[in-house]
Amino acid sequence: MSKSVQRFIELLRRSKLANRQQIEAVIDEIKTNHGGKVPSDASLVAQAFLDADVLTQWQCDKLRDGRYRGFFLDKYKLLRQIGRGGMSTVYLAEHTLMHRSVAVKVLPKHRNDDSSHLERFYLEAKAAAALDHPNIVRAYDVGQDGDTHFLVMEYIDGRDLLAIVRGSDSPLTYVQVASYIAQAARGLQHAHDAGLVHRDVKPANLLVDARGVVRVLDLGLARFSTDDKTSLTRAHDENMMGTADYLSPEQALDSHAVDHRTDIYSLGCTMYFALTGRAPFAEGTLAQRIAKHQTTDPDDLRLARPDCPQELIDVCVTMMRKQPEDRIAHVGTVADRLIQWLEKSPQATAPLPIVADLPTTNKLESTPAPTPSPSLGKPSPKPPVVGTTPPNVPVPSPPHATSPPPPPIHRSKPLRLSSIDAGDPAAVNPPHYGCGCFWLCCSASSLSSSAWSFTHAGSSNRPFGPDCPSRSQLSVHRRQKPQPLGGVLIGGGV
Repeated sequence: MSKSVQRFIELLRRSKLANRQQIEAVIDEIKTNHGGKVPSDASLVAQAFLDADVLTQWQCDKLRDGRYRGFFLDKYKLLRQIGRGGMSTVYLAEHTLMHRSVAVKVLPKHRNDDSSHLERFYLEAKAAAALDHPNIVRAYDVGQDGDTHFLVMEYIDGRDLLAIVRGSDSPLTYVQVASYIAQAARGLQHAHDAGLVHRDVKPANLLVDARGVVRVLDLGLARFSTDDKTSLTRAHDENMMGTADYLSPEQALDSHAVDHRTDIYSLGCTMYFALTGRAPFAEGTLAQRIAKHQTTDPDDLRLARPDCPQELIDVCVTMMRKQPEDRIAHVGTVADRLIQWLEKSPQATAPLPIVADLPTTNKLESTPAPTPSPSLGKPSPKPPVVGTTPPNVPVPSPPHATSPPPPPIHRSKPLRLSSIDAGDPAAVNPPHYGCGCFWLCCSASSLSSSAWSFTHAGSSNRPFGPDCPSRSQLSVHRRQKPQPLGGVLIGGGV
């Protein structure tokens, strides 16, 4: 072997990315393909490990640069970098035992001495752990490996709304915009019900997967409205936090005094961007843009989209009112109004995937809007999460086109489960794990762990799905409490 190849192999061994048997198997394959010899070109050897799925391109590049450390965080193996910002770097990773793909957000080491960033990092973990909703990225774990702090989250194979809009040659359809914003609104309503204010709602924080399902991410600026001690803006005298192009007027003045209506304003700005392809006030310096949010109305949506439906214009404009009390009172109402438009829109004719039905209207909807204060009161009961498809509704295969996927159709009526036979998996038909697995509790009066039963709805010739709890997360699911729905308790969701 040449020195460059020997060095590559030695770094690979020291990295522990592959064991001895894997390395020897790939080298034997290389010799077979090159007349019994190992090529002197290290790039050819590296390519062989790529082709054998032993290494990723990112790992190969690091090894060829002479780096063999930093590929593992506790029980997670880093596969590639998928995002980077001022406060953190995000990697695609794999659990070393369960082989489940996750996203790992890593706090830069130079931030460890900054108490504000470190506290905010763990606040994000606390905020994410308090939420469990199909339209919010879930958190699985938080930890520390040496002097490296990390947060493990659900990995979503998709693009954020900012990238989708900027990467498209044509504007999003009105159906896409309505569905994306409605789904984001459902996720945010769940956060508000749990006493959380996101404070950084923007297109880059709405992730869209291959089925068109939207998930809200990045709770790094979230604040628990009922616990002023978690307000890092107050503790570190940071009066303005957020992103200028989507910042509500009141948040620009005092970030720790806002309530859930700041998220409504920011979601309205996000809807404006989705419709027009630009932020409401895209021109000018940072200070000028913030001032325009305080004093100026954005350009009429019809200047960019002359045929925009009036219902969508009304929702967007009302969310962006300067005074919080003039906006739509609850983000769940935003979802309701957009879903109502989707249901009657002649444009929503294509067969689209289904998102689990969840209550969208806040129980406070009939009460007056709250006054602008840090408190939203006690969190309302956590809405039932049905991580399954509604009965008798088929789920089509994900689209294979490179253009943004069509958004899911939503049903405004809550899913009724009272008629489901708890003992008949076919009646439930939940494909959430990709294999038909689901949790079932037949006793509505009992929440004890003994009432739980786990069913693998497949057969001996039907493989487990990639996230099937029977092969990975059984202990996690046993800790979850079901929610009563009409006498039948159905739980689950990774």
